[in-house]
Amino acid sequence: MVEFHVDRFNYGPIDLGCPAFRLLRILKGQGLIVCCELFQAFLTTTTDGTDAISYEALSYVWGSDKRDRVIEINGKRFMVTRNLHDALQQLQLPNRDRIVWADAVYINHSNKDERGHQVRHMSQIYKRASRVIYWLGPPTLETDHCLRALRSLETNSRSIAHKN
Repeated sequence: MVEFHVDRFNYGPIDLGCPAFRLLRILKGQGLIVCCELFQAFLTTTTDGTDAISYEALSYVWGSDKRDRVIEINGKRFMVTRNLHDALQQLQLPNRDRIVWADAVYINHSNKDERGHQVRHMSQIYKRASRVIYWLGPPTLETDHCLRALRSLETNSRSIAHKN
């Protein structure tokens, strides 16, 4: 059994005077412990109108609120729910980093001012994401069957699409 001897992660301050939020860089690799870096970003655009940083927003089923899984953030231990851990493991790429946002990690929920600040900006955070990923949980026979049926429906609907 491998023991995990890393200090517990503590949030640093976030700039509440502007539309700041935190993003998580999921470091490339594979393993039981997902290694990440948490950093501050801003909901601003560059002079050419593009977003300052590209990221994906993660929307997921919280499931149990029991935080019994470990990820590593900035070299420190951070406890998360099983469902979030499973989602982050699936999002981790073997050969490149990935930048994502999900409220369970990126908001210091024990800081009332920060929580309110982040909730006010949540619609913009989702809107500016390059895409939103929905995680419902690990695949099951039922979800596999449902996805096959949806793919079949998509294929069939294209072949009979109404033409003007």
